[in-house]
Amino acid sequence: MTLSILPDAAFDRHLSLSEKAERAHAIASDEAFCAAMTREIGRGRVKVTAGTFKDHTPALGARRVTGEATQSACGSPAQMCLEATGQAGGAGAMK
Repeated sequence: MTLSILPDAAFDRHLSLSEKAERAHAIASDEAFCAAMTREIGRGRVKVTAGTFKDHTPALGARRVTGEATQSACGSPAQMCLEATGQAGGAGAMK
């Protein structure tokens, strides 16, 4: 079976009554949200910007897991010691 967009009549044929009701409710709530958003834009309460929005806030209850580096990003424990102490000199300080 190829992936294609089915017309509503063909799509509904494969759904149960509860799935049809759930789909109709989702469509109605989406249309209600669009209508409410259009009203608020018209009133000037909402500013519209083109493009997508990425929410960088962590999810509720999210935990950040960070491991301890056993080796430097450069690949040597000596370089990691230099990064930890903050001494200037770079590779010359390692010699």
